[in-house]
Amino acid sequence: MAQPLLKAGPNMIKARTTERGYSLPEMLVVMAIIGVLSLIVVPNFMSFYRATKLKSSMRQFTTDLRSARQRAVADNSVTKLTFQTDVQGGSYTIFESTDGKAYDDATKSWTTVATRTLEKPIYLTNTTLTDIGSDTIPGIAFINDGSCKLPAGVNPGTVVIKTNDNIGIPQYTISIYPYGKVSAT
Repeated sequence: MAQPLLKAGPNMIKARTTERGYSLPEMLVVMAIIGVLSLIVVPNFMSFYRATKLKSSMRQFTTDLRSARQRAVADNSVTKLTFQTDVQGGSYTIFESTDGKAYDDATKSWTTVATRTLEKPIYLTNTTLTDIGSDTIPGIAFINDGSCKLPAGVNPGTVVIKTNDNIGIPQYTISIYPYGKVSAT
């Protein structure tokens, strides 16, 4: 038997329809939470970003030093890395010579292998490497047995890579030993 259809009438109770969405107070609370979190997170992220940039520059510099040493051994040549100090966004250049002359021979001819520029405000400073050979700019020279020529009385040679940004570790010291080891602390 078929059931009769219900018809709406004055005595029928309408089902309550709910409206979907957020109220203004709920939206304001969410916006306040996002605002407070951004006040905390953004400065910490910027500090983290600057610290990562410095560490990345330090790693690139030490990798280039190790590559220069490896090139000297592999190519039976002399390589040197020269750099600017106390210049934000300074640069350093890697040179190679294969003419067989002594590393400090003034007539030695050099070929540029690579030039790198540090991102501002990162720079190289506080070096014990005054010059190499007859050059007048700081640098590090590796000879074909992998050893490093350092100024007299310097062991190890050091270069500081640093930033003036307010971060946890604002500088790293790179040490270069006469036998060619490169380390960073």
